[in-house]
Amino acid sequence: MIESIHNEEIVKIMNNSLKFNLDYSYSDIFSQPLVELDPYSAFNFFCSVRNSYFSTESFEQIKIRIPEKLSFNYPSILDYYKRYPFMFSGKKLLIPDSYTKSGKINIKNHLHHLKETLKKADINPCDCLFIEIYNSVEGQSMEDFVCFVASSLLINEGFLIENQPYIPSKSTSGIPDIMALKIPSIQKKLIEYNLKGEGGFLHELALLRFFKIEKERAPFIDQNEVFLVGEAKTGKTSFSEFNQKEIKYFNGPFTHFMQITPHRDKFEQYYTFVDFNSNGFVSLKWPDPSHKKIGEWVLNEQNALKEHLIGVIKDYLLNNLTVQELLSIENLKNCFTFYEIREKLMQMPLNDFLEKISPFIHKKIG
Repeated sequence: MIESIHNEEIVKIMNNSLKFNLDYSYSDIFSQPLVELDPYSAFNFFCSVRNSYFSTESFEQIKIRIPEKLSFNYPSILDYYKRYPFMFSGKKLLIPDSYTKSGKINIKNHLHHLKETLKKADINPCDCLFIEIYNSVEGQSMEDFVCFVASSLLINEGFLIENQPYIPSKSTSGIPDIMALKIPSIQKKLIEYNLKGEGGFLHELALLRFFKIEKERAPFIDQNEVFLVGEAKTGKTSFSEFNQKEIKYFNGPFTHFMQITPHRDKFEQYYTFVDFNSNGFVSLKWPDPSHKKIGEWVLNEQNALKEHLIGVIKDYLLNNLTVQELLSIENLKNCFTFYEIREKLMQMPLNDFLEKISPFIHKKIG
């Protein structure tokens, strides 16, 4: 177990469990080696961990979210690609932005100190990805980080991951921390069009055109559907709290419940458990199939979730296309609004949709 997660623990986990390299050049300044990230892994981390940010050279913080739907209101990945090209290229160093979160802290002075530390180390802020660590908050607000770690392990087993997902269920309310799905019928279609269906964060589908992805994933061979939902806590945690969430989610489409609590032991034998040890090694502990699972898994609920998943996949993939490319698609040439474009795309069978847009995704931008 790990009682708290500060920079030392982050470095150990990123190195020992997720196999990222360390840079020891700055250990005298930061008291720990820095984690090295290739540009794709850095952006993936950035999209997954909400207390992380990029920075311009003048130390303007950049925090974004990938838009869930075509919209005039939010920039797409294409917009960020044009506006902040440094985010998409070059090795990044993971820099701890650690401070006491309280009303008394002067954020401007704190960031000035961090900027001066980078200057002393001769590190350009554009070559960094920062992670905020709140020392005064119980658990350091590291739920997103431990979800990223758990998700990375699930991805290695062929899961599609969505953090903080909307769940279209009549029986389930609330938003879980993590949803992990294995749906071979959908994933094999993505693989057929070379769109990374072997497993990954769903938001990675929005990034396919912007990175040269060097890390290959294992072939997807699973034939069984798995519907997993999970909750993460790094602060005060009780069994009763987890038990209520578990019962709530098992009333919906899910077959597995995951407990992500670095500082607590497994609450129930039939939970899937993420086991953190003090040396930074993290592993998944799957329950024995003989252990009972709570809930009646309604087929209609699972089918609704699969249909929802297809819509989410389409929306993420559309981040790769320019407006001109969208309007060049035969069925969309006479559309007048984003709403009309999206409606027609959502109504297409998945095979037809992938056939029409995959040539653009595999083509160089510009």
